[in-house]
Amino acid sequence: MIPVIDSATGQPVTRLEDGVPVIVRNAPLVENMAGNALGMTRASRLGEIMFGELLKASAGARTAHPNPPATAPDHSTLLNLAEKRLITSGMDLGGQYFNNVSASSSPVRTATALSRTAFDANVYPVIQATA
Repeated sequence: MIPVIDSATGQPVTRLEDGVPVIVRNAPLVENMAGNALGMTRASRLGEIMFGELLKASAGARTAHPNPPATAPDHSTLLNLAEKRLITSGMDLGGQYFNNVSASSSPVRTATALSRTAFDANVYPVIQATA
């Protein structure tokens, strides 16, 4: 989602949520139809822009994200069929993006500290063998 920019300062608009600064964002390019992922790409403004077609995006999404200017590249010609299918699959599966990896619900694993003993026993021999 594109951040809201303060016209006076040119900086992103922020607000505090539970004492944590958060960037205020515009309406998403992708509609989130939780529980019904079928056809998410067809119902998203991002899908319309990527494929150069009017599909099923809402009027609000088209207003928030108008057509790119004529000087912008035609994204529908930049991708081959396999790449378009990959984008469609990702969007239809929910296109999850987590920007708070420390949240308890985040699926991103955190790395634990590597001890010197573990490094010397497991990593350093590999480095020495390939040097």
